[in-house]
Amino acid sequence: MTAQVRARAESGSTTATTSHPVALPAYQAGDVVIIAWATSSSGSDTDPAGWTRLSRTGQGATLAPLLLTLARVMTAADVTNGVTSVDIVTASLRGYRAYAVSLVGAEKDLSKYVVALSSAGGVTSGTTPALTTVTPNNYLMAVQVIGSSQSISQATAGFTTVSAVPSTVASLAVAEGVRAAAASAAGPTFSWPTSTARTNALIAVPATTENVPPVVNAGPDQSVEVGTAFTFTGTASDVDGTIASVSWTAITPGAPALTGANTLTASGTAPKVSSATAYTYRLTATDNAGASSTDDVVLIVTPKGVVYVPTPAGWVPRTVLTPTPSGWI
Repeated sequence: MTAQVRARAESGSTTATTSHPVALPAYQAGDVVIIAWATSSSGSDTDPAGWTRLSRTGQGATLAPLLLTLARVMTAADVTNGVTSVDIVTASLRGYRAYAVSLVGAEKDLSKYVVALSSAGGVTSGTTPALTTVTPNNYLMAVQVIGSSQSISQATAGFTTVSAVPSTVASLAVAEGVRAAAASAAGPTFSWPTSTARTNALIAVPATTENVPPVVNAGPDQSVEVGTAFTFTGTASDVDGTIASVSWTAITPGAPALTGANTLTASGTAPKVSSATAYTYRLTATDNAGASSTDDVVLIVTPKGVVYVPTPAGWVPRTVLTPTPSGWI
């Protein structure tokens, strides 16, 4: 299994304040969010509560630009409380670029993350940070910082630059990729217009051994008259793998048979009933690691002239009127 990206978010500022809200990407409970942020000025900085510092590097102990990376395992309370940002506090900050990524399937023990840093004096254009202790299929995130408003580029095979936005004070580039080979290959190589020494970090995120079950939706409940064709259209997705199989099962005895019961789209014909009758069907999806999830849908079959419609109070019957020469009947 490989840790995969759920969502990303970028933010930036050129204010002279010391507290900076960094927008977080969309996440779910158990996701790992990693923040990379760059400053244009040196000075002290404070890690936000609940976050773990993965790395801090710059052109020496106190020289700008400064690069920090932070990580946190998001909780159900974060979701319930609607946590959408975190304040980064640093002294004498004239501006920053921030980038956040939400990972699903990432190892929850942050001490197992591997970080390779540039030397204290920074790096020159074209330098690649070494990273030799990573197992195959680890998610890699390479971060490069330069000053002023220079552009950044990298073209290492297997990596995608997802953030390379110059600002007037500090530029931050992030490249992501999955290491597929066991050889001690390095990460992406960044380049910029001048040979000015700058700083970078390469983070390897191991995947968790826990399989994330699929997400399944059987679609909305339906109401049809006897003899009417109906179709269920479901969805199934798996954030850390693939969907191996899907199936529709009738839960209610006597439910009409379905065509395409092993696909996401199944259909049938409503049977004869003397009164409104509800039939429940279940959509099951199984991923490539064997985990399954289900969702139910209800089909209400009504006699001719009566349909059920959804209301805030539940499904209620409505009589269907037909126009005739003598009026509606």
